[in-house]
Amino acid sequence: MDNNFTGWSLLLAIFFWFSIFCILNTYSGYPFLVTLLAKFRNIHSLYADHSLSVTLLIAAYNEKFVIEEKIKNCLTLDYHKDQIQILIVTDRSSDQTPKIVRNLPGMGLNYCINQNDAERGDHPHSPRALQCCS
Repeated sequence: MDNNFTGWSLLLAIFFWFSIFCILNTYSGYPFLVTLLAKFRNIHSLYADHSLSVTLLIAAYNEKFVIEEKIKNCLTLDYHKDQIQILIVTDRSSDQTPKIVRNLPGMGLNYCINQNDAERGDHPHSPRALQCCS
């Protein structure tokens, strides 16, 4: 009977230390391994060629207090300036949003302003906004 108890003790000890190893590996071993592997991999070469052009679509309605800051924020993106287009669509804004957008020259900005007789929301203007994309 004493032999059987020793076998269970050994099995529980192995299970206990294996559990401790798994916990330590999760919180320290794995992050250390990923950090070590990242040092040997040149991640910048993966994204060196920005071959795709990107269009940022900003739907703005009465955004005169934040639209200029939003545009400046979009212009700080780390992407080739000749392959990024910022498209601003505003539908019947009652504030100065269209005027602010028009008065931001020299920022490489392509904008489209919808001025309609009836306010119909964003969905009906989506196809016209996409026509502004080049």
